Amino acid sequence: MASVVTAGSGFLRPAVAMRRSRVKGRSAGDDTGSPLQDLTSPSLTPWEVLGIDVATNQEVSIADVRRAYRARMKVYHPDVYAGDATDKEANARRVVAAYAAVARESGLLDSGDSARAVDWDANSNSEVFPWAREDADPFEEPEGPAQSVFVNEFACRGRGACPGYCCCVERNPGSFAWAEDTNAARFRVDAETWGDLNRRAMSTGASDAVKEDADIAAHRLNLAVGQCPEAAIHWVTPRQRTVLEGLVADAVDGTSAPNEAGARVYELLAKAKWENGRAAAPAASKRRAKASTRWVDWY
Repeated sequence: MASVVTAGSGFLRPAVAMRRSRVKGRSAGDDTGSPLQDLTSPSLTPWEVLGIDVATNQEVSIADVRRAYRARMKVYHPDVYAGDATDKEANARRVVAAYAAVARESGLLDSGDSARAVDWDANSNSEVFPWAREDADPFEEPEGPAQSVFVNEFACRGRGACPGYCCCVERNPGSFAWAEDTNAARFRVDAETWGDLNRRAMSTGASDAVKEDADIAAHRLNLAVGQCPEAAIHWVTPRQRTVLEGLVADAVDGTSAPNEAGARVYELLAKAKWENGRAAAPAASKRRAKASTRWVDWY
């Protein structure tokens, strides 16, 4: 494999062009090299959409179904899909719907999970996936969409050092505040998450003024995450946020060394970014920035 030397780095790094072409080549078809199957065909059963052959395998466990779902999403998720379909999200939505249908019809999940699978779809604002396990590592198997916020206080510039035009606390005091023990920004305990704001904005019983207020708050939260000069604000799941904030607290009270806790936070954030993107609901994410003339934010 060709490599290039990064100026001033002192080590070899694979050429970016080769890395990209190799990844694209892997996702352009299945493991056999065949073209990707169009999963939107109405003739396919949910089992066939997941790639499970029930004719030869009569005893399918929930673990088998989860593995099949993950294998499909590794290929059909819109971020990696390289097929010919014009709607890259259609195949991924079909995979999610197939999982919910299999869970419901086969009874592989308990009654609570099965009911949740029936009600959940790719366009929902649910904070929990129907296949989520209570005992799972949230950084290995995220329990839901990354709709909560975590501030990496080891990376934050801190009070007085962050310019006002991009300071999350000054621009969005309803969601962020200065932590007295670290002088870094911290997501408020009483602040609404992205999921909370979206549910309020899309509530059928809410007034237009309430929806407008929630929409503006969600817009400001998205700006805070995207404009942090140190990229210290991250989208995480609620369980991931609990673990990460626990590491910060351990460093503050002396339970663990700050450098060790900080390294662990960076490590878990990298895992969260990868796994959250891989497990995310494939519907168009409302936390992505959209071109709009409704609110113009200059800085």
